[in-house]
Amino acid sequence: MPGSAFPIEEYLGSLDSTGVLASLRSLKPRVAALSLLSISMAAAVLPSPLRAAQESVATALESSPEFRLLTEGWALTPQDVAVLERRVTENSDGSDARKLLISYYFQHAQREPRLRHIHWMIENDPRSDIFDFRGALVPVHESPLGGPEAFQRVRELWLEQVRKHPQRPRVFANAARMLWQDDPERAAEFWRRALSLEPTKRQWTFRLARLHAVVLQTDGRMNPRTAWSAERKALADRFVAQLRASNDALLVGQVGEILTPPIDLPPELRKIRG
Repeated sequence: MPGSAFPIEEYLGSLDSTGVLASLRSLKPRVAALSLLSISMAAAVLPSPLRAAQESVATALESSPEFRLLTEGWALTPQDVAVLERRVTENSDGSDARKLLISYYFQHAQREPRLRHIHWMIENDPRSDIFDFRGALVPVHESPLGGPEAFQRVRELWLEQVRKHPQRPRVFANAARMLWQDDPERAAEFWRRALSLEPTKRQWTFRLARLHAVVLQTDGRMNPRTAWSAERKALADRFVAQLRASNDALLVGQVGEILTPPIDLPPELRKIRG
């Protein structure tokens, strides 16, 4: 890397002696090549801050009010649910009650009432942290919790919200979280937008990196139930090209961390990697 004092060639040479290159050969050629590139860049920017960023994100989520509400939602009884439904009917601003209900309906796989409250949250509280959790997501494939039509509806709602809130990074991030399972390019665009609005928030870089990794690991399919196609493979190739052209060492390094098989480095290399 220009301006870096890190000995890239020495580091790559040491990888060969530790067997990392041999393990990379077992991966798909495209993934292996990108992993090798990413390992070197990850080392150059030191991955310890990246791991710290991931841990801080997880800690923040677990301490958030939304996480508490979702946890409490799992313990609701049918009687509690009836009370909460009356409350949101009487009070149009019942975000907290709706979060509890979303959690309950997710646990019990009750599709329609869950979707009804998710729609309300998207339209009325699109910046909510609740969309960080799987219980508030709608699957694109047919299931008790969603399907193509349900996904298309929430997709339309999110596209409307990003048009209404062009300066709100959390809205772009929440929309990306929902859309990435079927439209990873749009999701990447939205996470980049969130990052441009909030460039110091590493959470957006981490999520963008994870998206890239899943695209590469699945050849663009994103889900085992999505059929392989030349179009999806071309999408994965575009993601590879973007990473190779990227000047964002933090992003490329994080993708490499995700894709690279865990290895037990000797002490001298642990010092290099942090």
